[in-house]
Amino acid sequence: MIFLELTIENFGPYRGKQVIDLRPKINDNVISPIVLFGGMNGGGKTTLMDAMRLALYGQRAQCSTRGTLSYPDFLKQAVNKQTLAHEETSVELLFEHIVKNMQVEFRVKRRWTKNPKNGKDILGILIDDWPDSAWVETWDERIEDFFPIGISNLFLFDGEQVKELADLDSPPNVVVQAIQSLLGLELSERLAVDLDILANRKRRQLADSKELAY
Repeated sequence: MIFLELTIENFGPYRGKQVIDLRPKINDNVISPIVLFGGMNGGGKTTLMDAMRLALYGQRAQCSTRGTLSYPDFLKQAVNKQTLAHEETSVELLFEHIVKNMQVEFRVKRRWTKNPKNGKDILGILIDDWPDSAWVETWDERIEDFFPIGISNLFLFDGEQVKELADLDSPPNVVVQAIQSLLGLELSERLAVDLDILANRKRRQLADSKELAY
């Protein structure tokens, strides 16, 4: 998965439409795959990370300014204060990914207004510049297949957060879970839980069959 472009409009401190090129640069035949955003405190660096998370994960996104807000309230808060009532706010992420052994471009966009309809954003997905409603309907499941939310913080992180992590004696649970997800270690725990559920279900079925026999 390679990020190519981030577009935000009337999002957070960013008024109007802003396009950020995320394509990996090639210098002297060497690819530079890491993108760094620099700026003063409060300059909007973390907002860019939030925009990428929001585009990918919607209401599941772990955005820095959400806190305990409901998703509708968070969307309202994320609108730039100078945005007019009829103007839209949007976050849009363009990236490449391999699907069925073919390189595909995905353009994922979420848009809403100051008073979002039904408290939700409107999700649109273009695959190689063609709209795909099937991907829209199943996006939450599909994104987990190639960029699970559990590992997203390992790739989209704030420098200040890294410093805080470095100062800790032990990593917080969210980091542990992200690493486990990256390595596939959470599968064994999930399998154990599923086996317990299946075993309990079988016990109930056996108990019910014995009662019927009497």
